[in-house]
Amino acid sequence: RGPNGGVSLARPATAITIFDIIAAIDGLKLFEECILGLPGCGNDKPCPFHEDWQVVREDLKNTFKNSTLADLSARIKDFGLRITEP
Repeated sequence: RGPNGGVSLARPATAITIFDIIAAIDGLKLFEECILGLPGCGNDKPCPFHEDWQVVREDLKNTFKNSTLADLSARIKDFGLRITEP
């Protein structure tokens, strides 16, 4: 826990990817399921967006796997963003 009751990380922020965080919180549905939510959508029976979503999904997955919590923190600081309510 942090000094004000927050949390501490089990690994350095440089070793935690955004993909790790998404997988831990939301699971991998975003990267595994049909974007339209159609059952049975896949390479054998693709939905109308299957091929387009497959490309976007892989790009997104790679971006999240190559971005760390430390990277996100630096970007937030660089832009002066606040991620909590004042």
